[in-house]
Amino acid sequence: MVEDLRHDTAAESLGFVHTPSLAQAVSTALLRNGRLANRGDDGAVFDLQITSERVRRGRWLLQGVAHGQRLAALLGYRIERRLREAGLTMMRYQMPLRRTAPLRGPDVTPTEPVEVLAARDVVDGVSLLDRWRQGPDAVLDDIARQAGAASSASLPADDSAQLRKVIDDVYGDYDAVSDLLVAESVHQAALGNLERSGAALSAHDRHDRAPGLDYIASPQSGHTVAHRVAVILQDTALGTGWPRDARGAAEPMLDAWIAQVLGDPSQWLFDARLKAPDGTETALAPVSLADLGIGPLSVALAAQKPGEGRPSELQQRIGLAFAAQTAAGPSMELELLADPPSAAATGGLALLTTLGAWVAKVAAAPPLTAGDFVSGTDARGSAAAPGSIGVVAHAWQPFNPARPFAGLVVDGWTETIPADTETTAVTFHYDAPGARAPQALLLAVHPARAPEKWSFELLLDTVNEAADLARLRTLSSKELAPMGSFLPALYLPDDYTRDVPSVSLDDLKEKAKVMATAAGSDSPYPSVLGKG
Repeated sequence: MVEDLRHDTAAESLGFVHTPSLAQAVSTALLRNGRLANRGDDGAVFDLQITSERVRRGRWLLQGVAHGQRLAALLGYRIERRLREAGLTMMRYQMPLRRTAPLRGPDVTPTEPVEVLAARDVVDGVSLLDRWRQGPDAVLDDIARQAGAASSASLPADDSAQLRKVIDDVYGDYDAVSDLLVAESVHQAALGNLERSGAALSAHDRHDRAPGLDYIASPQSGHTVAHRVAVILQDTALGTGWPRDARGAAEPMLDAWIAQVLGDPSQWLFDARLKAPDGTETALAPVSLADLGIGPLSVALAAQKPGEGRPSELQQRIGLAFAAQTAAGPSMELELLADPPSAAATGGLALLTTLGAWVAKVAAAPPLTAGDFVSGTDARGSAAAPGSIGVVAHAWQPFNPARPFAGLVVDGWTETIPADTETTAVTFHYDAPGARAPQALLLAVHPARAPEKWSFELLLDTVNEAADLARLRTLSSKELAPMGSFLPALYLPDDYTRDVPSVSLDDLKEKAKVMATAAGSDSPYPSVLGKG
């Protein structure tokens, strides 16, 4: 029964939140309801501020933790950096800050090599900021005492204000990390991923590595477009000084392109020296690629090393060319020099290593096929169609598409073209009634045995009596306090018609009289149902 209804003057809705996806709308609604339901100090955990700036600053700290650094050290780095940015004179508070909140090293010393060393000479940011949340003035007094002052009031006014601003700024970063992890935990719980929800809370509690932050990610739909970067090969003519061997005849276009990349073989010079057992050294005449008598494709293939610590085929050929210059004994040692002769433009053993790495990349490149040129539409002037492939082709000589050609795909990647429209979500706040009047029917029986009709007064009295009985049945412990001497009581049915099982109070009264007489009590009713 609902009584004393009053008009609600509060706003029917506190607004709405527009989110990039339906899942984020559900999570945002849960977070918003949690804040509205806990508007006091206990609800501070739901005071989330997920802005772009705070997300960037919080993610920077979480990425540092993921790379092996401690959150306490990362926050300490930020405090000291902000201190330095505030001015050189503020750096005199660096050591007082470290003494106020010293960073202690990990309890366990690693027995194996590690990639990241734990920070030590920095402020313990977590300890300092936890104390700052409880009382900023007490922290400033501790810093002042470590700096040799009696209290923060003894510090210069500008220094005290700068210290407060520096720590407040970094505390905002610390709070941003907390907001991100709480929001991510609620988001994963709303999606049903309880393990990831627990992992986010664990990272928040233990300052460990956090899972991926899906709550702040904006899902983006679209279609993919593939991009290719290719080298077009068409000419077969070799450059000056290059012979065509069997390998070059098998792939003349590739042979001609490598010849153009390497240039004149006579300008690729290599130097070596011959060492005798007694330590004497003999200089040998330089050897060029032209002296080897192999084609450009063979040179490129021979530059690859068969394994670690083993010479390549090209190094062996160069060594044989040097060995042919002298009748060296078995005890002589031939050393190929890393640098080319002073008169050479290119060459040297070091350049062979670079050449071998380049050849390995070229060899791994897939050939250019007809499928690389399939495109649904021309991307110029219009959006690329789904499944399109964009090709950027480089031809080292004028290209004629009417002639046969070949090519190599030297690079490739895929790109997602955003869709023209996206499905977003809006979550609205509304006041859902917590208690509703029951949809009940009051059935009244006329008190007269042979009623003629209902009167308005009798009907009104019946309704009022039902309301009074309803109030009695909904009494709370506050209203029942004066009845403490009578409760708890037993409810016994007494049906004078004997149609249902009941207890006859008249019989109980007669039995009480008999018991009182036999006991000689002064009272005729000493005890009825335990009551005196």
